[in-house]
Amino acid sequence: MRQDPRQVRYLYAIVRAESVGVASLHGVGESGQVRLVSHADLAIAVSDVARDALEIPEEEVSENGRVAELAMAHDAVVRAIFDQAPALPLRLATVVVDDQSAVRVLEQYHDEAVLRLDRLDGHREWGVRLCREQATQTPSPTLDDGGGARPTGTAYLQRRRQALRAGEEARQQERGLTEDVFTTLGAFASEMGRRPGASADVILNAAYLVDAAAETAFLAAAQSQVGALAPHGIRVDVTGPWPPYSFAQLRGRAVADA
Repeated sequence: MRQDPRQVRYLYAIVRAESVGVASLHGVGESGQVRLVSHADLAIAVSDVARDALEIPEEEVSENGRVAELAMAHDAVVRAIFDQAPALPLRLATVVVDDQSAVRVLEQYHDEAVLRLDRLDGHREWGVRLCREQATQTPSPTLDDGGGARPTGTAYLQRRRQALRAGEEARQQERGLTEDVFTTLGAFASEMGRRPGASADVILNAAYLVDAAAETAFLAAAQSQVGALAPHGIRVDVTGPWPPYSFAQLRGRAVADA
């Protein structure tokens, strides 16, 4: 079939060949029709998209702009595929020029993809975030003792050292609590990892790959942390289940170069 130079292939996920049906799926692109490009025992879900469809102006990079619409369409296809069989989601807006290029991706990643698909079988991703509650943030030390009198230099330095020591002790306790939660929940997961997104308020942003048989125990353990951490001013947020975005990364240059 003659390649339309105005079209490229948008990539969603790698699956085992003949493991999923995609005829009813619509994703990115004017038609959005999803189809499978196969090679050996693997396939990659793609749709045809105009080259200029992914040229998004800066003003469209917002919560309600075209990037958000692209992300939702991408995720909807990946979720529909993952509901049927293990899948390796690809990064948002990954494209190649034609079907032959998609086949080359499958060729390069074949052995690793097969191993990862076996590893992901029966698993889903769950996210856990630990967040500082604003009301419990430690106030900065002041220069007076509450009576309005300015302290002497010696008194000020002593109080400053005490404040710094107290702050460091609080941070050490927080780090200890965070590590305890990370490893405790990890006992119920096949894999775990830290995700980007830590900030002044988010002290842990973790992802867990959990077998379906262990999900009830994992969620119960996460729920037990809610009450345990509340007195320390830490909120526990659990999200999911998700396709295993955090555990599907494939090494090599094929997709990076795409």
